[in-house]
Amino acid sequence: MKQYLQLKFLPRNTDAALLLLRLWLGISMLALHGLPKLQKLIAGKHQFADPLGIGELPSLVMAVGTEFAGSILIILGL
Repeated sequence: MKQYLQLKFLPRNTDAALLLLRLWLGISMLALHGLPKLQKLIAGKHQFADPLGIGELPSLVMAVGTEFAGSILIILGL
């Protein structure tokens, strides 16, 4: 039990594991959420939910900005 409390069973390369996790999460968020919304915005299909009451286009632009740029920032580790 003491071995598990000291975390000696974990691999020593936590930096590499965190890098892989960050890349996997960032790329999957970019591919599954950011790019489809960006393509929708570029194609001019502005049918999007308006949860804030500011209009479909501003809501879509904010969603694209956060999901596309946010996933890039996650990949970069910022």
